[in-house]
Amino acid sequence: MEVTSPVWPAHPALHPGEDYVSAWGYRLLQGKRARDAVNVFARNVVQHLGSANPYDSRAEGRDAPGGRKRAFPNYPKRQWAGSWRFARVWRGRERCVPMAAFFRPGNFMISRFAVAIVAMSILLAACSHPATPPSSVATASPAAPVPAPTPAPTPPPYVLDDTEVRDVPSKILGRDYQLYVSLPANYASEPDRRYPVVFVTDAPYAFPLIRSIARRVGDHGKGLRDFILVGLSYAKGDTPVYSRNRDYTPTPKGPDGAVSDMPGRAPVYGEAEGYRRFIAEEVFPFVASHYRADMSEKIYAGHSYGGLFGVHVLLTDPDMFQHYILGSPSLQFGDRTMFERERAYAASHKDLKADVFMAIGGFETIDSASPDRRYHNTVDMVRNALAFEKALASRHYPGLRVRSVVIGDEDHLTVFPSIITRGLQAMLSPSR
Repeated sequence: MEVTSPVWPAHPALHPGEDYVSAWGYRLLQGKRARDAVNVFARNVVQHLGSANPYDSRAEGRDAPGGRKRAFPNYPKRQWAGSWRFARVWRGRERCVPMAAFFRPGNFMISRFAVAIVAMSILLAACSHPATPPSSVATASPAAPVPAPTPAPTPPPYVLDDTEVRDVPSKILGRDYQLYVSLPANYASEPDRRYPVVFVTDAPYAFPLIRSIARRVGDHGKGLRDFILVGLSYAKGDTPVYSRNRDYTPTPKGPDGAVSDMPGRAPVYGEAEGYRRFIAEEVFPFVASHYRADMSEKIYAGHSYGGLFGVHVLLTDPDMFQHYILGSPSLQFGDRTMFERERAYAASHKDLKADVFMAIGGFETIDSASPDRRYHNTVDMVRNALAFEKALASRHYPGLRVRSVVIGDEDHLTVFPSIITRGLQAMLSPSR
């Protein structure tokens, strides 16, 4: 220290660095010159107050034999002077503090470093292994599963008042059908009364329509007499087109190019007679036994193929119904086969007891000059209907009443509501 003190102030440019001075002090320390080493380390402390290593070095010099008590105060100073370099000491890179000396009992740094080590160990253990709650501590029970939302109740279907649906399996046809039945509003209040019965084909369409017309036009018996309405459904499992093509047509030869709308089943026509027997032998007895029906006044109503079926019944068993409402009958079917049947009937019968109302739309004819698409392209159903009425009238059957009407501004698809309204007024007038 005596050597360096006059040199450093006189020649500041020659100041050696911290590491150089520290190495010089350790060489003195190794040469058993602890006092000189401490003086060198002290100079380093003065020159580098913000560094931690000079304090460590001075402490180690004083920790040499005979100077341990003077070494302890330097360790806390070292800690505030440069804690970021503390780790270098512990790794032994500079060996500023001998490990054996540092962990001696009573050393000030032991407690602080030990606490730090223990804290770090606990933290690392917590990160490596999830904490397990003590067995004495109640663990939270798993959350109860959230119940699925209760589905909203299915809205009830709309049900027509005073209506019923009846299943009628047919032994004659080997198929199952249904009857849609609508009772008059006063059916329950007049238990001794019997009512006329209207039977209508194509029930899914015609049944609710006629029921509504009956209630509106009927006007509680003032416009029409009250009646029981029976809708004849299509066969279960069949499409409407397939069922009506088969059940309402009189001959097996259908239109040219006919295709089936039921995959795997060929188109079928010509079972009108079997269907007529089903109505006469199975439907009529069922209705008579379950309802207060006046079976002496039965009215048939049908449109298109349904009208054709009505003509078949009229020429096969005219007494099966007392009244016939024939809407736009498809008399062109089977090369106008019904005209041939009419002639055959006339040749073998002197009378035909029936009340027939026939109607058709004004557009159900051919008008090639008109751009209106409601006109037919190939079939003049108006001409056929008028020709059939003329043929019947020409027989002068004493028991036959027949009339027909062409309803203007109606086509094949729109005319039926007008037909059924006029037909019911003709057949069920309160004055009759």
